[in-house]
Amino acid sequence: MDGIAIGLGAFLAGLLLAPHHHDAPQPIPPEPPAFISVHMRLPNFFRCTGCDLHGIDLRGADVHGISLSGANLTHANLEGADLHDANLTGSDLSQANLRHADLHGARLTGANLQGADLTDANLTGARLSGVNLSGATISGTNLLLPTPELP
Repeated sequence: MDGIAIGLGAFLAGLLLAPHHHDAPQPIPPEPPAFISVHMRLPNFFRCTGCDLHGIDLRGADVHGISLSGANLTHANLEGADLHDANLTGSDLSQANLRHADLHGARLTGANLQGADLTDANLTGARLSGVNLSGATISGTNLLLPTPELP
C-alpha cells in the first residue's frame, strides 16, 4: 500500500488496516496514541465513539466521513485534514489545530472547540448548534451555515 505512513504500531495498524464490517464494534485503544501520520483514506464507516485520541497527529489525512462522536481530540493536530461529512458530535476538540481543515458538512453539534485554531478552515454547511467556540481563532474561516430543510 503505497503512501501509507503510520507511526503508531499495533493500535492503528489494527484499526486502520483491518477490514471492518459496518455493524461490528470497533476496538478501543488501550492508551491514547502519541503520533499518527496517515496518508491514506479511511473507510467511511470507520467509527471510534468516545475514543481518547488527545494529541493525535492527523495532519493532511483524508478521514472524511469518519465517526468520532464524543471523542477526546484535545490538542489534536488536524491541520489540512479532510474531515468533510465527519461525525464529531459532542467531541472535545479544545486546543486542537484545525488550520486549513475541510469540515464542510461535518456534524459538530455540542462539540467543544474552545481555544481551537480554525484559521482558514472550511465549515460550509457544518452543523454547529451548541458548539463552544470561546477563545477559538476563526480568522479566514468559512462559516456558511446549511440551508434549513423545508417541511
